[in-house]
Amino acid sequence: MIKCIFCDIIDGELSSHVIYDDDDCLVILDKYPIDNGHSLIITKQHYEKITDMNTNDVSKLFSKIPKIVNAIIKATGADAFSIAQNNGKAAKQIVPHVHIHVIPR
Repeated sequence: MIKCIFCDIIDGELSSHVIYDDDDCLVILDKYPIDNGHSLIITKQHYEKITDMNTNDVSKLFSKIPKIVNAIIKATGADAFSIAQNNGKAAKQIVPHVHIHVIPR
């Protein structure tokens, strides 16, 4: 079984600041935030790249973005936000586990 730092967080082996949790994903505050409230939406099942996921799982993941982003915007008072999803080392994916950055601006 593939294991990474995000798998350890999901399994409760490492601590994090959880802001949302359901059957499919975990949302935590980024350890090295770009802006206040920078969060990561992490799939609970380990996938290295989004292309490793089936379309149904990708749809479920991305369908959660509006709810999560609205809560983050409300909590931070931000005027706007950016989302990013990197795949592979050349794309600056640091942790090889699918995750979406939500960066309030």
